[in-house]
Amino acid sequence: MSEEKQRLLSVNVDLKDVVSPIVDRSNNRPSEMDEDIKKPVGAGTSPALACAFLLWTDICGIGPLASGYYMASGGVFFTIICTLFVAGIAEYSLRGIYTLVEKYKKDDYVEMCDFALKKPGRLLACMFVFVYNFGGFCANLLVVGSAVPPLLVYISGGHNYVLFHRTYVLLILMVLSIPVCFLKNIGNYAWLCYITIVSFGLGVLMLVGLGIHEDVLTDGFKQNGWTWVDKNALGILGGLCYVFVCHDMSFSVAVSLKDPSEKKWAWIVRLCLGTNVILSIVLGLFSYSVFGANTLPFLPNNYVGSLDGILPNLIRFFVALMIITAIPYSCFLPRMALE
Repeated sequence: MSEEKQRLLSVNVDLKDVVSPIVDRSNNRPSEMDEDIKKPVGAGTSPALACAFLLWTDICGIGPLASGYYMASGGVFFTIICTLFVAGIAEYSLRGIYTLVEKYKKDDYVEMCDFALKKPGRLLACMFVFVYNFGGFCANLLVVGSAVPPLLVYISGGHNYVLFHRTYVLLILMVLSIPVCFLKNIGNYAWLCYITIVSFGLGVLMLVGLGIHEDVLTDGFKQNGWTWVDKNALGILGGLCYVFVCHDMSFSVAVSLKDPSEKKWAWIVRLCLGTNVILSIVLGLFSYSVFGANTLPFLPNNYVGSLDGILPNLIRFFVALMIITAIPYSCFLPRMALE
């Protein structure tokens, strides 16, 4: 075979490599690249209930414990209406996240921002994710630092050792939680979120029981009336928006869902938001009826003079456990933003 024929054959082979994918698409036969694009994103390993635990922990947290303060500051009816309004917007936007994941095949919030706005979008997303979640992380540490030392003093029989100081308590807690904070799969945090939810429920029940048992009821509605709107109404609207913001984490939760479907994701979103709304309204009405206009932002702090004994310290224990088990989970997104 002459050298000229060999050259023509090699060119022909190269042309086939270029043209064949185009012919495949024109004949409606997807190429291997198309198959890769059509692979489902979000086919994770976490069951629906585990994803519900993850999303609920991120939505709820200690937010409902501040709902009484919102009612005292902004008005009872205004707070209830705003809670329903903000939850409705959150439900609509959270359901839309599943559509975005399926349509654009992006696994997390940062990747979606990078797809939409390129490098500036990625940088802004990383900054906002880190600041928002790291701020919540620090707030959780402050609550733990105020709840754990008195509990340790009570357990030790009144002895206030050096290691019971808030600084050492938080330092030891951080060292012990380091291995869990670096889990790569968000589904691995589901068991911690389950403990968080159980601790939250038990702590709330004990808070209500303490309010009734210790006779601290002040009948706040008779003192302050069923206020429609108060002067601080706009301020509490911002607080409610903060409580229901979980969209950055919801990308990771949606991607981890096993056998994902739009219907299953909608069920998870409505379950988490619905329980959070009910808890916020019920706890808000209770704490406002108990403490009236003097309701503090964090419900357990309202029980001044009633914090000695087994029941108050059990409340401290469950509140601290609720936050401690949520700390590694709250490190997931800041760590992802730094990476």
